[in-house]
Amino acid sequence: MKRYAGLVGALMAAAAQAGPITTASFVDPADAGSTPLFTYHAGTGILSGSWFDQGLMLETVNGDFPNATFIMSALPGSQRGELGAGRIDFYDERDV
Repeated sequence: MKRYAGLVGALMAAAAQAGPITTASFVDPADAGSTPLFTYHAGTGILSGSWFDQGLMLETVNGDFPNATFIMSALPGSQRGELGAGRIDFYDERDV
């Protein structure tokens, strides 16, 4: 399974001074990537993502959240393959 990492916005200022840190991670819950979490649209250069089903375990430095869901704002890309700023909002199983 692929692992993806997300940063918590409140820690970004500290991370910039201390170097990169991982504050949360999760494993793709879909069987063999059958339902992609992220989609890159080559024509527009936009990366988007979401998960609204069961099975995603969000692992954070403050504990784990089973059956988490998330939505990520669309990230605009450039001709050089760089992505702009974005946001990922996670929700625990109570918010499903």
